Amino acid sequence: MSDGNRYDPNKDLLRKPKFEIKEGPGSQLSASADAPADNSKLDGSSVPNSADAADSGSAVNSLPDKLFAPAMPVAPNYSRLPYPLVLMLVACGIAATSWWIEPMRGLTVIRILDMKGARAPDFLDAHINYADVLYHYGAHNAAIDSLKSALALVAASPKVDKVQQASLLLRMAMSQYDVKAKDEARQSTAQALAMLNKQTIPSVPISVCWQLNALANTIDREENDTNSSRTTIVRLWQKAIDYCRDPNPVLISNFYSGLAYAQMHQGDYAAAAANFMEFARCSEIRGDRLWRAERYRQAAYCYNSIGEYTKGQAAATKALDMCLRLGPTASRELAYSQYHLGQAESYLGLQQSAIKHLNSSLLELKKYYPEESCYTYALWYLANCYRDLGDRVQAEKFYSKCIKELYSTGSGPNIADLRKDQEKMR
Repeated sequence: MSDGNRYDPNKDLLRKPKFEIKEGPGSQLSASADAPADNSKLDGSSVPNSADAADSGSAVNSLPDKLFAPAMPVAPNYSRLPYPLVLMLVACGIAATSWWIEPMRGLTVIRILDMKGARAPDFLDAHINYADVLYHYGAHNAAIDSLKSALALVAASPKVDKVQQASLLLRMAMSQYDVKAKDEARQSTAQALAMLNKQTIPSVPISVCWQLNALANTIDREENDTNSSRTTIVRLWQKAIDYCRDPNPVLISNFYSGLAYAQMHQGDYAAAAANFMEFARCSEIRGDRLWRAERYRQAAYCYNSIGEYTKGQAAATKALDMCLRLGPTASRELAYSQYHLGQAESYLGLQQSAIKHLNSSLLELKKYYPEESCYTYALWYLANCYRDLGDRVQAEKFYSKCIKELYSTGSGPNIADLRKDQEKMR
C-alpha cells in the first residue's frame, strides 16, 4: 500500500490487486500485498470461487471495476418501471398540467393588485391581460366574471377612472360576444361608447384604440349585417381614429380601412371613398403593396357609385399602375382595377380607352369571378362604348352577350335599362 498497511484511495484506487488461486479443499482467493487486506466485505457474487477458476483453466487477474470505480447514478426505482419510462410519464404529467400555470400566475397578480385597490399601478393592464389569457384558454365566462369584479372595484374607488371603466367594458363586451350573450354585449358596448367623449375624456392610451378596433371586428363577425350593427361598428372605428395619437401613420391606417369598409357596406360611398384614400395616404411609406392597390380600387368603386367618375378614374389608375408594378401576383386585382377604370372612362366619354381596359379585364373577370355581376356590367359598358362610337355590329354583339349572361347568372344591370340603351342605336 501507499504507506505501510494504510490504504490511500487517491493513490491506490486504480491499482489492480493480484490474486492467486490456492489449490486444495476449501481453497480461497488470496491477494498479494498490493490488495486490500479485508476481502470479506467484497460482494461474494462478484468474486469467483476456486472451483469456477479451476474449470476455466485460467487465473483471475482482477476484480470487477465496479468494486473500485465510482458507481454511476441510479434513478430511484419507486414503481419498478424502467427509468426512461418514468421520465416519459413525468414529462407527460408536466405537459398535461402546465395549462393552468399562466392563468394561475395572472390570478395571483390581480389578487395582489385588487388588495391595493383600483388606483394601484398596472391595475388595468393586469386585468386586461388576465382576461386575454382566459380567452386563449376558452374560459370566457371566467373572463367576464373577472372583468365584472374589476369594474366593481373601479366603481367603488373614491375617484372613478372613466378610462379604466371604458377599457374594461370594451374587453368584457368581446368576451360576452364570445359566449353569444349578445344583449349584454350590446349593453356593454353602448356604455363604453357613451363614456368615450372627448369633452370628458380628452385622451386614452393607444391600447384602448386597439380595443375599439378589436371590438368592431368582433361585432362584424358575430352580428348580423344590419343597419344598427353597422352604425355601431362605424362609431367604434371613428372613436379609435379620434383618440389615436400614435406618430406612426401605418397604425392609424388600419382604423381608416375598417371604417371605410363599414361605411361602404352601409351605403355611405362618399365617406367610404374618402377614408379609403386616407388609408392609402397614411400607408404610403409602405410602398407598393397588394392591399394598397385594393384600397385604391375600392375607392374607385365608391366614387363611381356616386357618379364622381373623374375621382374614380384617378383612384383606379393608381390601383392599375401599382398592380402592373407588382406583377403576376396582382393579376386578380389588376382585372378589377381595369374594370373600374373602364367603367369611369365609359361615362367620361373616353370610349377608346374604356374599350381597351374593359376588354383586358373580361377574361380574368370570367375566370376568377364568374358569379359576380362585374362581368355582366363589363359587357354592358362595352356595348354602350361601341354604340357611342357607331359600331352597331360590336354593340349588338355585346348587348346579346350581356342579356344572355344576365339571364344565366341573375346578376347584372337592370334588364329595362339594358333594353333602353339597346334601343338608342336604332
